Parts: sequence; C-alpha cells; structure tokens
Amino acid sequence: MLLRTSLFLYLTAVALTKHRFTPNLYFTARQFEHDCLYYNVVEDFPDHENGWHGLSQIIPYCVRGETVGEVTIASPNIDNTYTFKELYQKQITSQQLYDWSAPVDLAEIYQLYIDNPYESLSKQTFNNCSYMWFGEFCQFRFEEDRSLSDIVKVSFLSKIVHTDHVLDVTNLTCYILLNCSIGPKPLCLDWRNICDGVTDCIDDNIDERSCVELEMNICDENEFQCQNGQCIPMEFLYNDRANPDCLDGSDEKGRFACDEDPSMRCEDRCGAIGFFPVHRLGFPFHCGDGVPNFIGSNTDCSNMRHALFYRTVFSKSNNILLTTECWLAMIHYLKVNRQTNIAENTSFPCYKINKRCFQFIFNNCPALFVFPSLPALFGHVYLYYINKPSINVPFDQDSLARPAYVCYNEHLCPFLECSIKINGSTCCLFSELSEEYGWYNVIKDLANIFWACSVNGIDENHCKNDGFYHCEDSLKCIPHRRLADGIFDCLDETDEWSNSSCSINDNLRFCCSSEDICRSHFTRLDGVTDCLNDEDEEPPENLIKDKLVTFTKYVQRFYRD
Repeated sequence: MLLRTSLFLYLTAVALTKHRFTPNLYFTARQFEHDCLYYNVVEDFPDHENGWHGLSQIIPYCVRGETVGEVTIASPNIDNTYTFKELYQKQITSQQLYDWSAPVDLAEIYQLYIDNPYESLSKQTFNNCSYMWFGEFCQFRFEEDRSLSDIVKVSFLSKIVHTDHVLDVTNLTCYILLNCSIGPKPLCLDWRNICDGVTDCIDDNIDERSCVELEMNICDENEFQCQNGQCIPMEFLYNDRANPDCLDGSDEKGRFACDEDPSMRCEDRCGAIGFFPVHRLGFPFHCGDGVPNFIGSNTDCSNMRHALFYRTVFSKSNNILLTTECWLAMIHYLKVNRQTNIAENTSFPCYKINKRCFQFIFNNCPALFVFPSLPALFGHVYLYYINKPSINVPFDQDSLARPAYVCYNEHLCPFLECSIKINGSTCCLFSELSEEYGWYNVIKDLANIFWACSVNGIDENHCKNDGFYHCEDSLKCIPHRRLADGIFDCLDETDEWSNSSCSINDNLRFCCSSEDICRSHFTRLDGVTDCLNDEDEEPPENLIKDKLVTFTKYVQRFYRD
C-alpha cells in the first residue's frame, strides 16, 4: 500500500506498452518506507477560496515495507544487467544511469565508484529495464501514459465526480502501529482516528486511551493552543490562511478542497476542525484525505471510504446470523442500500415498498436481533431490533425504522442509568434516548448522546484539580478551554452556557454584547452564528484587532459585578 494512497499511482506488472515518462525511485534500500517517488506541488494547484495559493512542496509517495513481496531478479522486464565494472569500462556516467530511470540511490553509489573504483563495489549491478519499466528490479511501470505530475492531478481532480460504483474501491490508508480492529478488512484505522475524542476500536478504546496528556496539555503564555491541545508559537496564529500550523487546522480560518489537494496542509491534517465547523454540523467520519464526512450522513467521501465502511458493515458476510431474506429486508427498510451498493435487486419483493419489507422482516427475522452485527457507533454501541411486540416496546410498521434497544459499554458511559441486559451488555430502551426514525437520523441523534461518554482517561478525579469543569449530568470532566467552544461535551450542553468560561485566563476569548458568556475564538468565523448580532462572524481583518479588547472589557465588568 502506498504511503499516501489518496494517489493511485497504478504501479503494476502488466504487458509492456510504450510510454513517454520514466521516473527515478528514491530510497530503494529502506525497510519501512521505500521505493519513493517525489511530486512537486506547484503553486497553481488547486485554486483555493479567494485565490489562495500554497507554497511549493515536494511530497514523497512511498511503498510500505509490509506490503512488498519477494522480487525476482530474473524479471522479464529486465533487458540487460551490468556490473559497475562493466559500466565503468563502457564509460557510462551516473547521469546516463539516471536518464535510464535507475534509482537515485544506485546512481549515487555508482558515482562514488567512478570517483573511487573500489573492488567491493565493482560487482554491484544495474538492471537496464525494458522501455518504461522502472525500479531496482524493473518491477514497476505506470499503467497510463502520463507523467507523475499529471497522474497526481488527474487522480485528485477525478474525485470531484462522485460515483456509486464503490466496488472499485479496494484499499485504504491504514495506521498499523496500534493493535486495533474497527471491523473486518478492508476496514482499518486511519491515523486521524487517534485522539479525536471518538472511540473507533471495537470493544476497546485503545485509540483514545493515552490521549489524556494531550487533553491536559497547558501551553506557555507565548504559545497558542490548538483545539486538539497542540501548542504552536503565538506568532503563527492567523499568519497564513492557506497553510495552518496546527495539525487540526484550528489556527487559521478558511475552506479548502482537500480532496483535490495533495499538499501537506491536507495530507497532514489530522482533525475535522479549523477549515469549517464540523462538530457544529455533526460528528466527523474521517475520510482519510483531510476532508471529513459526518456520522449519520447519507453522502459519501470523495474517495468513497465512507461508502466502503457501510458496504462492509452491512454486508451479508458480516451479518451471518440473519437469513438472506431478513438481511435484504433490513437493508431496504432502513434505506441503506444506496450507501452500501448492495442488495440493488429490483426483483426483490420489498424493493422500495416498506409494507412488503415489514412483512418479510416479520416472517424471516428473529424475535430479537442485532443489526448490523458490528458496532453502529464509537466501537461499542450496538443496535437491537425486534419483530414481535414486547412489554416495553410497542410494535407496528414504523417500529422497525428505529431500534428497540441500544447497548453500550457502561464503563465508558456511567451517566446512562440503564439496567436492561442483552447478551451480557448494558442496554437502554431506544425510546428513552431518542424519538428519531430512519437509520441516518437515529445514528446522528445517538452520536450526540454517546459523544458525551468519557474515552480519553479524564474522569471525576481530575475535577478536583483547577482548570477542569465537571459536567453536571455525568462523571465526565473537561478542561476549561473546552467551555463555550461550539462543541457540546456534556450531555446537557451546560459546558456551552457556563459563566465559568469568563474566569479562564485566555485573552483570545470574546464576549457577545448580548450575553454573559466568554466564547472561545474557535467559534468565530466558523459559519455558525453564536451572537445575536452576528458579531462572531466578522471578517478576518477585524479578528485580530479586537480580540483582546472585548475579552478584557468583559472580564473587568464580570468581576466588578
């Protein structure tokens, strides 16, 4: 798998065709990230909001060691093999090797041999590849007759055309250094899933467990604290809208087409915050290309990662306890068939007719069943349905559009006082948590509830320390900097309306003239109106000059009163 698989380089071993372009690989001898190609990001790609242009960058695309198999030296794509001694005798230069698509490492070693023809290097070999094959053993070639620069541009620009043909998507960027399962292959953890406040690993919050240090991090007075807890020099704040310094982008305001942009500002962007108000619109689903989708959204990531997630979670092979009839009926009844690109069979009796689906479910599904069999949310939230009435749950045609029970890890969510037990898990009646119907509405509503679960290791013990706020409805504690930041951390949302926000030593906070709350500057220019007179959405040229004045005046009034 490529290090940055937003780009499909089409490196393959197929029949030879004529090409105009041959690249030179770097670092062919490295173990972990090797056989690298370099792409120069030029300033005219892409054209961002207000004509912003990024700095010129050189980006490596490398092969990861764990995916590389044994390479047969006797490759049919090798025209000739020469030793350094033979090349030297033919007066071949290192520049000629480079022009023949030799790896850069090899050309450099050959130049050392030319300068000092040691016997130890004389037997090292160079494989002269058939036309347009390249690599140390001629094992790669481009599938298309394009330069690397053209391939990158076409690959990224093509993603603006959304397609339902998700069966073409087969691989993802995966973080492999954490023992975490988010489901069967091809699902895997993206590095952006780590320390994002959401549990992704199934029945294990290892992706959030060691994030307490970042959450409790305190920056120096001359530093700015990013929304994810990272510290950067204060002079980097609002200094370049096109190139943020925080990994989550929260030090700048702007919107970017990251699904069309291979530059570092997008590829190395870890969060869904900063460029637009993700948490204000919903909870992020990381697409793996710097652009988030939303949990419960019925739209796709441009790289189809979201669709691949749904297709895998709802596949028949991952719901083996249900009959095919029950499985198909649930797919259509919940209207997830478009997202999954499965069960698109117009001859199926309940296709687009919920009354027929209801009868199919009644006749073919168990009295109590989990669907999907994998967690529906945050690695530990499962949804159970019924097809018969029970004492606590009424049953009619609309009942199947919502689960009967919601089961979860009670250790992560001790504030939910539920006592129902199903297969050893603690469960609530869905009707006690939500009134929503339909898969996407149900998921979005439940995400708002289970987001309040503490997953980062901060608990009520931290509330004894200064600088923490105790949610009134649970045992959850959050740092004071999380108050009035536009994100509901507490289930009852009291963290967004607390007067304690004005006792925080943060000169960047501001107070709307219409209320007694000192809001985080993260709520400014985020596309969501917080102040009644829209003053939080003032243009960027006013953002710096008044950021100290408003907060200072309000704090003086707060303590005077």
